[in-house]
Amino acid sequence: MIRLAHLGAVLLIAGATPAFGQTDVCIIRGTNGIDENATQRWRDMEARADPAFMKAIAGVWYSEIASPATGQVDYRYHSFQDNGLFDYQDRVCSATGCNDYAGHGLFAGFFTAGRDFTLMLIVSDLNRDRECAGGSGRLTGTDRMVDGTGTTWRRVR
Repeated sequence: MIRLAHLGAVLLIAGATPAFGQTDVCIIRGTNGIDENATQRWRDMEARADPAFMKAIAGVWYSEIASPATGQVDYRYHSFQDNGLFDYQDRVCSATGCNDYAGHGLFAGFFTAGRDFTLMLIVSDLNRDRECAGGSGRLTGTDRMVDGTGTTWRRVR
């Protein structure tokens, strides 16, 4: 089965905007306990959020990831708003059918050098409640990016 390392789970999301608030915390999966270290990293990322980056990444991004070993394809749509809101819709298909996944949350990030960036997400879905994750990537054109896992994304809206 394809490992569903969503861009949102791979990238750190940034932006000091009205979408953020001091009640945003990172929760340890399965415990409902606050992950104090991840929450502090979120606060740091939020404080460093770059409005130019938030605007540059805003839009709906699409990618397909095939897993020849399992015969699955993961079709991903990830949406970033310049105010720090994030949501995703993924469809994983195989010879036996498709499964849909969706979630939402917050992101913050900034450019590190040129068009390279780092970002952090707080994501909630059917399996996660305010789980934090981060990563990196590079904008390779106005409507193209490559994330830290090497996955290529294109802006479709």
